[in-house]
Amino acid sequence: MQKLSIEELVRLTGTYICSRCTELGYIPQVSKTPPYNRVFLETPSHKAIYIKLFGHGNSLINTVHAKWGIIDPENLKTLGSLGDDNLCLTAMDKYLLLQQISNTIEPLSHKEISQCSSSIHNLQEILDHFNKLIE
Repeated sequence: MQKLSIEELVRLTGTYICSRCTELGYIPQVSKTPPYNRVFLETPSHKAIYIKLFGHGNSLINTVHAKWGIIDPENLKTLGSLGDDNLCLTAMDKYLLLQQISNTIEPLSHKEISQCSSSIHNLQEILDHFNKLIE
């Protein structure tokens, strides 16, 4: 079984976030351009992708009130920006994302996914966990 690459993790995470948010009524927009009105915990690298969520039943929501997320391949410990409208992964989101990665990389049992989802806090820990399983 091959290791989980950073690129594959970013792709799977971005795909998951966009599909999940669409299910919840948001309209996701993925961009390589950082938002001008958000401050991030650390300066994102040039490889970062930004996910902006419009809507949730309100077509008039503007940039200031949209939720933002960031996936930075060079800093997998940060997801979201500072402020009240950060994009974050809930416990269920972590479980579903791990399940999706598991189906792609290394099949895990329901119990293993559940234990892992309760102990991880960021994408770096997901990457480390799957690569440790493969070693």
